[in-house]
Amino acid sequence: MFIAPTIVTGPTIEPLTLDEVKAFRRIDGAWSDLELTGMIRAAREHVELMIGRALITRTVRLRASCFADLAPLPLSPLQAVTAIRYLATDGAEQLLDPAAYRAIDGLDAAIVATGAWPTTAIAADAVRAEVRVGFGDTAKEVPEPIRIAMLLIIGDWDRNREDTNVGNIVSSMPNGLARLLENYRRFA
Repeated sequence: MFIAPTIVTGPTIEPLTLDEVKAFRRIDGAWSDLELTGMIRAAREHVELMIGRALITRTVRLRASCFADLAPLPLSPLQAVTAIRYLATDGAEQLLDPAAYRAIDGLDAAIVATGAWPTTAIAADAVRAEVRVGFGDTAKEVPEPIRIAMLLIIGDWDRNREDTNVGNIVSSMPNGLARLLENYRRFA
């Protein structure tokens, strides 16, 4: 079982620019720039949680109780495995030789053994993998349906600034959002 991933190096950009959001929302001027910038980040984080994927490249540290937990990984798409460390049965931290494992990249990311995994100490964080995940380093590498879903979320948040909408028929998310994200959602 995984302990929540720790971000080592976060994304340096967002999948949408402020100008893209303002054009989509037909907003002129800078009066809402600060709010919209916050909404862009919040929408990215919301979509990442919804689909279980990192949109923009980042490095994360994954901690698990055993090597078997590395398949599947809790985040994808996997770009690279930086290092895997583990606690040996004597409690000493060891660096796993990269020849001992193979990374399966893409949307269904995993790290699998090329032979037998070493025996680890019994600990909630006996295995520590540092991986680079995300669709890419630029916004244009994020699939367009995901970017459009983010625009819909931001538009909904911008239009509906209150949690309660009395006297109107409301839905929890914009129409089409689930359809835009369904091909990218993790089911593991």
